[in-house]
Amino acid sequence: MLLKRTSCTCSPSPLSTCTPIWRGNCSPTATPRMYTSFLLMRQWLQGFAYRIAFDPLLLLLAGLATLVVALLAAGWHSVRAATANPVESIRVE
Repeated sequence: MLLKRTSCTCSPSPLSTCTPIWRGNCSPTATPRMYTSFLLMRQWLQGFAYRIAFDPLLLLLAGLATLVVALLAAGWHSVRAATANPVESIRVE
């Protein structure tokens, strides 16, 4: 059985049906950008008289923290929407 592909815009909108595809395409393009930003940041920091150690682990931890916050926020709203009483929602409208 062949599945018919539906057309969609694949926009970053949270209501888009293609959001998982859009997010999946961003990951391979974000990795080289992170590496480039690490190299540029390290080169920029070398110009200062007082130097600090800049570890790539710092970028990974920042990305992981961002992912955790985003998942917690989306999860919280999903649980609230799933446990809400639909009668109350209709009554307000």
